Amino acid sequence: MSIILQPPPRHHHISTQFLQLFHSSCSSRLLPYSVSSIRTYDVQFLPSDPNHFYTATNLGCVLHGVRYGGKGTPRAFRNVGDSIVDVKTVDLSPFSGQFLLAGCSDGSLRLYSTHRELPILMWSAFTRSSEITCVRWSRSRPHVFYVLTSTSVLHIWDLQKCDSAPVASHKSSQGKLIAFGLSNDHVSLGIGLPGRQAEMVLTFANGSVENHIINEQLSICQPDEVTSFINYLYSCL
Repeated sequence: MSIILQPPPRHHHISTQFLQLFHSSCSSRLLPYSVSSIRTYDVQFLPSDPNHFYTATNLGCVLHGVRYGGKGTPRAFRNVGDSIVDVKTVDLSPFSGQFLLAGCSDGSLRLYSTHRELPILMWSAFTRSSEITCVRWSRSRPHVFYVLTSTSVLHIWDLQKCDSAPVASHKSSQGKLIAFGLSNDHVSLGIGLPGRQAEMVLTFANGSVENHIINEQLSICQPDEVTSFINYLYSCL
């Protein structure tokens, strides 16, 4: 009987990194709760520089952290006034990392410049106080973003057409809609699969998943649209 000894399988070591959200020198105005009560709900990395990350928290603000060296400036993106509501979801524009969307538990939506701690635009009436559970910028058109509320309503915004209300709102008829995701658009961003149409994936509480093709009105970026988007938001500063 012969025994064949095989080499042991290779194990890949994956390092775990802990990201520090704030420093002890942060003011109590930005950190109204004890450290032990801080909760985080969502995190996004700056597309142009993944060293910077932005975290949705229960502190009423979005915290700005840096993985290596230095400190994020501003350290926190807060609300106008003293009201404290959970920030549930955040997303950075893939066309310009200078702008950040934040959705809150009271149904308010804030748009920030990453260089200022106060929002440059705010909306709330369109959700009727329903909690915002997910917000995502379009990967096809810079003016477009999508907002999902706890009532399973998906709101579609197009700032080029209207900056005061969604251009469309769709109530799910397939049960409770809990999340959605967007594919990268190779034509607009240069990443993703060439020739693939822009897509949205919907996930439901019953475990079902739907894949949808996004129509051309929301997915075809005009040649000057990125410039007009940035100029519009700079005019709001």
